[in-house]
Amino acid sequence: AGLVFSACGDFILDYDRGNWFIFGLGAFFIAHLCYLASLKPYVRNLKQTRYLLITLLYVSYGGLMLWLLASGLGELFVPVVAYMSILLLMGLATVLSDKSNIWLVVGGISFVLSDSLIGFDKFYMPIENVHLAIMVSYYFAQLALLIGFLKAKKQYQK
Repeated sequence: AGLVFSACGDFILDYDRGNWFIFGLGAFFIAHLCYLASLKPYVRNLKQTRYLLITLLYVSYGGLMLWLLASGLGELFVPVVAYMSILLLMGLATVLSDKSNIWLVVGGISFVLSDSLIGFDKFYMPIENVHLAIMVSYYFAQLALLIGFLKAKKQYQK
């Protein structure tokens, strides 16, 4: 379902990025909700130092990005903050999931990187020729998440 909604987001943004950006954002929001649901169950003991540190890193990164982008968001402030929150939760969930493996974690990080490049380019400061980096990191994220879910499925079947 996450891949399907991501494909819908891709289509929407390719069709009319300027006028339909909010709809593409919505499709990706739903994709991340699907990924979050797929990553259940989560680690029960979140008080371990490594989980606290990783959570702090994700929250700090999100705060820094919001600080950088906030003044350029305008009427998209609320939807972009909601999307950033769900994106960061999905990235964090790849670490906190009982299914966690290196592919899931790298996929989550790569998705955050891809969307950070989009946000930085669109709302803060244009980056010349950034499209290739966005697409490579985005499609790598999808591939890594898929491989990670397949590895987790094999692990659970044993």
